[in-house]
Amino acid sequence: MSKKHKPQRNLDSRPQDTKEIEDLQPEPKVTLDSAVQDAKPKQDAKFESRFESKFESKPEYKFNQAALDRLAQSAHSCFEHIVKREMLFHTLFIALAVVSLIGFLFFFSFLSDSFVMGIFIACFFFGFVLYFVLKLYFQEQKPAELVELRDQYLTQYKAQNPASVAKAARDFAIQLDSSKIDYIALPKFLDFVKPSLEKFLANYHWQDVHLFKELFLRSELDQKLKSVIGAPTDKVAHKELASSYMSLAEHFHTPLDTMNSSTKTSQKFWENYQTFSRLAIEELLIVKEYAPSDLWTSSKLAECYLSLGMLDQAIVEYETILEENEDDPDALFSLGTLYFKQGLHGKGLKIYEQLQNVAPSKAQELIALYGSHDSSNFGNI
Repeated sequence: MSKKHKPQRNLDSRPQDTKEIEDLQPEPKVTLDSAVQDAKPKQDAKFESRFESKFESKPEYKFNQAALDRLAQSAHSCFEHIVKREMLFHTLFIALAVVSLIGFLFFFSFLSDSFVMGIFIACFFFGFVLYFVLKLYFQEQKPAELVELRDQYLTQYKAQNPASVAKAARDFAIQLDSSKIDYIALPKFLDFVKPSLEKFLANYHWQDVHLFKELFLRSELDQKLKSVIGAPTDKVAHKELASSYMSLAEHFHTPLDTMNSSTKTSQKFWENYQTFSRLAIEELLIVKEYAPSDLWTSSKLAECYLSLGMLDQAIVEYETILEENEDDPDALFSLGTLYFKQGLHGKGLKIYEQLQNVAPSKAQELIALYGSHDSSNFGNI
């Protein structure tokens, strides 16, 4: 296969006949929210040259796991390049600002002339304005680059294994959680500051990782939607679509514990979390129509209801599970917890007695909740 360079790509309307990868049709339009949806790709020459070289099709690529692993490593390397480039940009301007300030303090006496002082101040403020202009430019460009990187990775993966594009998207998203970016190489005598520095940089760039993972989860979601459209009455397809919705809901819920709830980002994450949880519930209810006694469906429905504070509905689902398997320790514990939290102590004690015969340790955890009548914070049950 051969690849020809195209300097511009419109994300909102992709070409019908691709010239990038021979004999492959382009992926359909991917709908993205917020900045990702409105982002317009502005190609960076260095990024693109590195990107093209990393993803150039090689003759030895065959359908085998080793080739796919190398492809994933290449994609992660390109992602590191995007993240590091921004870090180097900030570092450069901070260093220039520090040098300028030191120079001003040391040579203040030589800058007593008003004309020279004016030139120095003008240069300083010019650099200050240039920094923020370039910062805005990179912030606008980055989402488009990440979309382009994801699309190239999935296109190359599809060439190797067309039947597993959704799995490729999910696997890469999971890999991002455990991957580590080597931001900077420090000399050995500075090893003691490396953990703190890496933690600081990881906290600074966590949104980049979060966005990149979101893009892959959305790609998986698009593939599952196609499966449902192709087989509308297939309960397995609806199950997989519900799982994709739940993965995205969890993706937006996880960072909320460490975020300030008053920020716009936190509010947006919470809205997305609720939206995807409700979409998951809709799909699970469809599955339940086809398989009313499916325990997995009832369990996932109960989890979604709990996450949205819909406690009565969650109780119904746990009771349904226990009708099919009365000794399920997890369902017993969760249902007993809900009874105690809602002040239904009589029902809670009956569950406690039943749980004593199944899982005594869980029964002790449950009875400790006796009297804790509170209808909030059920997301972690």
